[in-house]
Amino acid sequence: MPFESIDLTNGGNIRYTMRRLARCEMPFLSILHLSFSGDYRAGCDGAVDARYIRGIVETACTIWRPSGLILDLAGLSYEAGEGIDELFEPVIDEPVAYLVSSLCEPGMSRKCRHPLSSKTILDRENVFNSFDLALRYAREKVVENWNSRASASLLWSHTPVIDTSALA
Repeated sequence: MPFESIDLTNGGNIRYTMRRLARCEMPFLSILHLSFSGDYRAGCDGAVDARYIRGIVETACTIWRPSGLILDLAGLSYEAGEGIDELFEPVIDEPVAYLVSSLCEPGMSRKCRHPLSSKTILDRENVFNSFDLALRYAREKVVENWNSRASASLLWSHTPVIDTSALA
């Protein structure tokens, strides 16, 4: 039986870009921005797209070990499809901000809410339709986490407290 060529998208057209905002002095903090675009497939084919996206996110977070994450789904065209709700489950134990747009928010809101609710995913604390708001949230939460960990540290006198300008 011969091997056949395959790719990670399994026939889908979802693509991603990645960039990092990093502080190059102590404390070494970073925010990873992963942006996805393309057409999220309907039905059970969508589950393949969700696994692809989640796999990329998990791999990137394992390699870069960010202090925070912006998961940018704004370029993703989504109306319906299995697995999209899995993308809103924690991938890392650090702050995550989600970015959505009119391309995906209505469908995601229908899929990720209780059937009797009129709330949208934008009602969640960490979901935004503006990159600037997502970045501000991520910065604030990364700094909040650092300061909380620093104040709990036995090495407090040697651990700097920072403000959001540290990630400007």
